[in-house]
Amino acid sequence: MQSPSTLTYVAPDEGQTVRVMGDTVTFKVRAAETRGRYALIQTLLGPGSGLGLHTNPEEVTLVVLEGTIEFTTIADAQLATRRPAAGGVIHVPAGVPYGFRNAGATPAEMLLITAPRMEDFLFERSAVTDVEPAAALFAKYGLGEVEMPARPWP
Repeated sequence: MQSPSTLTYVAPDEGQTVRVMGDTVTFKVRAAETRGRYALIQTLLGPGSGLGLHTNPEEVTLVVLEGTIEFTTIADAQLATRRPAAGGVIHVPAGVPYGFRNAGATPAEMLLITAPRMEDFLFERSAVTDVEPAAALFAKYGLGEVEMPARPWP
């Protein structure tokens, strides 16, 4: 691990990787390297994979690297979706409901700039496959599930 006062270089194929519900999550810049300010996490989503509407207690920024990632939020009690092209950015303020999924037929990739504690959440989530323990894990990390006004996808 690098000292927070030195430059960190992470090659495209480097970083600690875990599998979370079948998707590949790679920790590119760890919170220890940013003095606890944020973590940079690369996620490779399989077709149809994603995370339903939820809230985070901290803000998160997501950058689409490739593929078709559909982001959903609730605006004026209605579902609203966006499909940014590669290089597109979605910024989610704390407490705002959002979800995402790979809406394409091939893997999709994105970067997350997120709170440091999400590292711990994702490490723990990689070990949980059952719904009940996953719900407890969401509660432990303050991730709120949101009831959808209508289903954004089948």
